[in-house]
Amino acid sequence: MVGVGKTTLETYYGLTLNPQSGGKVTASRGDGLVLSIQPNGSHEWRPAGTAGPFELATVKGSLLVYAYSWVGEARIFSLSLIDNVDLA
Repeated sequence: MVGVGKTTLETYYGLTLNPQSGGKVTASRGDGLVLSIQPNGSHEWRPAGTAGPFELATVKGSLLVYAYSWVGEARIFSLSLIDNVDLA
């Protein structure tokens, strides 16, 4: 079973993609806070350096994909990347 979150469209400018192990990335904003996509699809910000399962994503073309298992269900969320994302 795949759970897909439904949230309002969020737009984040000036994100930096920070490489992590296993080909994953985290997305941080200028103040260093890291984007965290919760199991219900809500977006939160965590302290700089946080890289837990809700913060790790994979770049797939023009998408930033957050995928993890939560209470026995797969959760997949994606965000579209636009051209102002910096690679760390």
